[in-house]
Amino acid sequence: MRRGRSTANTIWGNQAVILVGDFLLSKALSLAVTTDRLRVLKVLAQTTTLMAEGEILQLLHTNNLQLTEEGYLEVINRKTAILMSAACQIGAILGDVPPQQEEALTQFGLNLGITFQVVDDILDFTGDAREMGKPIGNDLKEGRITLPVIHALAQASPRDRERLQEMAQNLKPEMVQELRDLLQKYGSLDHARALAREYTCKAQANLEDLPPGPEKDYFRAFTEELLDRTH
Repeated sequence: MRRGRSTANTIWGNQAVILVGDFLLSKALSLAVTTDRLRVLKVLAQTTTLMAEGEILQLLHTNNLQLTEEGYLEVINRKTAILMSAACQIGAILGDVPPQQEEALTQFGLNLGITFQVVDDILDFTGDAREMGKPIGNDLKEGRITLPVIHALAQASPRDRERLQEMAQNLKPEMVQELRDLLQKYGSLDHARALAREYTCKAQANLEDLPPGPEKDYFRAFTEELLDRTH
């Protein structure tokens, strides 16, 4: 389930969905060629490579309870943040902005992407299932070890750490509240929120290199909305 609806592969099957994904990638590259900007193609090529590496890294870390915060950030940097960074950089390239502003927008997208993913990972434990459109704790059920769990495992007493490990390996719906309580007990959700705020501040600092205007104001407001989202 995604956004309260069945995922495409559950409706049409993996083969059809993979083929459509290939088509969309080819279409994106075709559109990029029409810009007649080699740098746009280079950014797209580098981005798709890094995103694939990020997904492979995430796969390798499935159910890895030894994953560190640094390792977690490496995964989300590649699988999520780099996509937003590329979108911002390509816009800057097509807008013919000065190099300093292009770099600022590139870093803005990267920091925004990290914020997005950290908030998403917090909501996996704190959100409302109906609002989120997917079960709470879904990431953990699928073997994705995210920042709140990483932090709690590092801070917990031996007894609580053992219980966290048990839940991480076989999370059941009736365990979700107990898991939330342990994450609250060790300040793990607050730790993740603080990190999201840190990257939001970095994104806002990147905007300082842009000229005044409604677009800059919109970008700044967007960073706050992203930080405070509930789904």
